[in-house]
Amino acid sequence: MTDDPQQKHLDNLRQWRNFKAKDVSMDFLNPWFKNQVTKPFKQLKGIGEVWANGVPPEILAKSRLERYSRGTLTVTVDSSATLYELDRLLRSGLQQELTQASRPASLNRIKLVVGQIK
Repeated sequence: MTDDPQQKHLDNLRQWRNFKAKDVSMDFLNPWFKNQVTKPFKQLKGIGEVWANGVPPEILAKSRLERYSRGTLTVTVDSSATLYELDRLLRSGLQQELTQASRPASLNRIKLVVGQIK
């Protein structure tokens, strides 16, 4: 190497430009996303299909699958009248179909709650 000042300057610039940058990506969200979104989505996939096919459109518009946790599916409905109709549907065989569709996750209970449907 020579003692050329321009070459020294270029070498210094190369060292400065090749620094290790801090990781500013969103990769830290990956484990959280798998636990909070991907896994429940896989569990609800079969249930959602049976729900959409088994529930009449007028009740479907007034209800929403809220969440699935520890074998309990929470369904929010807009009124007590809808809750009653949905309860009758579940007792007449829809709950059995949903339980079969939830395999390998085991659906034990369906909890109906009156609330706001957005």
